[in-house]
Amino acid sequence: MNKKWYVYSCLMLLFFLISPSSFAQHKGISFQGVIKLPDGTYPTKSGVTVNARILSPNDCILREENFTGVNISKGYINLALGTGAVEGNDPGLTLKQVMNNSSTISNGPSLPSGLVCLAADGSVNGSVTSFDPTSTNGARKFRMSLYVDSIPVVADFNMRSMAYAINSETLEGKAASDFVSINNAKGMTQTNLESVFDRFTKLDAILNGFNAGGTSAGINITGNASTATTATNISGTVAIANGGTGATDVATARSNLGLGPLATMSPTGANGTKFLRDDGTWQSVSGGGLTSCPAGFTLIGTSGSADAFCISSNPETSANWLGANQTCRGKSPKARLCTASEWAAACVDGAAGPNNMTGHWEWVADLYNSYGQVMGAGGCDSFSSYNVSYSYGSRCCFR
Repeated sequence: MNKKWYVYSCLMLLFFLISPSSFAQHKGISFQGVIKLPDGTYPTKSGVTVNARILSPNDCILREENFTGVNISKGYINLALGTGAVEGNDPGLTLKQVMNNSSTISNGPSLPSGLVCLAADGSVNGSVTSFDPTSTNGARKFRMSLYVDSIPVVADFNMRSMAYAINSETLEGKAASDFVSINNAKGMTQTNLESVFDRFTKLDAILNGFNAGGTSAGINITGNASTATTATNISGTVAIANGGTGATDVATARSNLGLGPLATMSPTGANGTKFLRDDGTWQSVSGGGLTSCPAGFTLIGTSGSADAFCISSNPETSANWLGANQTCRGKSPKARLCTASEWAAACVDGAAGPNNMTGHWEWVADLYNSYGQVMGAGGCDSFSSYNVSYSYGSRCCFR
């Protein structure tokens, strides 16, 4: 009596099979089916060997694998193509190549001379050695062959073109490396990318100012900036408070800065003996020294020379050394206590010098250790040192 076995249902999924022990990933095709006996029961068998093939519509073998030690539990059988032992008439193609519909499949690494294609009775059809998916709908079929209690079981299942993918190898022909990956730690986010490309025109202008090595190409970049380190040319007006002149021309700039008019910045004959007055004119300098002194002071030295200075015509009121200094600072114009060299220069001028410089001590600015220096008691060349708390006359000087 003949026995018939039926494969009741199946489900084929394109998936990543993850091993619990190593988490290694395997791209493959999952087959799940149920075998039902004619009497309505579902067999349970262990250690079954299963031959699995992927065939083209013209029955060319595109993939062939053997699975050993397969367990069938209450009719349920589960296989993962891509994990079995490749053998038989397998052409050596990857699953990606097996499912490729873009060109004719005529051979493989294991079968370089052509594919093995089958006749209707299962024998080899030598007249067919290739499969052109563009001439058909490209649909493949899955054929499972096994023995249960010495009874052969052969079943074909159509492989639909719309596979379910948990993780696909490509998307529209592009690999994972062809896509930008989000990396929050590096700031690679959708928001940041949109922000950059929203301002692409200005960013591109900045990048074009540098060569591939990062060196400036000398290209001027236009745009607005609240601050800048250096600028070759500025358009518009920069306020005085921000380091500018508040003007767009020289005359207005000078007026805004309180410099007044200036006919020329480099008048003929301008040199180190001229200075620019606040009315915008150039003034010659003769020697650079004083030519006169206010009331109460006597001019010492050649008028207008660099060494000319003014000294008190008469001794200042007696005071300690610090008080003498303060007296001079209170003068108008502000003066200072004369140095020993200034006091001596004024003293030797004789009749042309200040009055009453000898026969008594007068403070000078020089100090000796913690003592103040005094001069004049015994003549122009006499000097001594006394405690700065003593009271003596003094002279004030200014240049």
